[in-house]
Amino acid sequence: FGEQLVAGAEEVGDVLVICGTTLITWAVTDEWVEVPGLWTIPHSTPGRTLVGGPSNAGGLFLNWATHLLGRGDPPDPERVPVWSPYVRGERTPLHQPDRRSVLDGLDLTHGPGALRRAAFEAAGFVVRHHLDLAGVRAERLVLTGGGVRVPEWVQCLADCTGLPADVVAVPEGGALGSAFFARLAAGLETDATEARRWARVDRRVEPDPAWVEPCARRYQRFRELADG
Repeated sequence: FGEQLVAGAEEVGDVLVICGTTLITWAVTDEWVEVPGLWTIPHSTPGRTLVGGPSNAGGLFLNWATHLLGRGDPPDPERVPVWSPYVRGERTPLHQPDRRSVLDGLDLTHGPGALRRAAFEAAGFVVRHHLDLAGVRAERLVLTGGGVRVPEWVQCLADCTGLPADVVAVPEGGALGSAFFARLAAGLETDATEARRWARVDRRVEPDPAWVEPCARRYQRFRELADG
């Protein structure tokens, strides 16, 4: 809640993505939309709703995968396998604690760089999966959490959704939001929605045209694996 309060994802079409140990996707809409597998909660701004939920495909998965793989050479956009990232089951939208990971299409031409890219793409595909199920208009990502310090993660979120990604200036949104709540408790603020004035964008990351189409094709395979 603290991160959401100060991230600046206020308008319909904004998608708040919290890049922490848990990956959380919240699409902002002006309707109360209930979708099987997803959560719907009120936004802090009156008249707005958040649709989405948490996934285990965040830092929990990425730290494990990148520790195993190292870096390797930059991969070819057309030569990346598809990683279904459920090494510890999944929360939204699958709600399957016994689901396990699949690395699909792996062959002898793939090196550590391709597998590393596949891991980060998996996080992007999870966000896209949530947005597709939510069925709401998405115009930009607003990224917060410690994971925004990982350029690969940020770029893959943009590439895999095809959306520009605005990265917050203060990744520790939970702490920043808590500071605003402290001001409310002390009587220095009167309205939680005023926290929006604390929102700052550090940079915008655009989808890389060389990767968008290959990612879109791999996403289709990702969905086949997720839905199977």
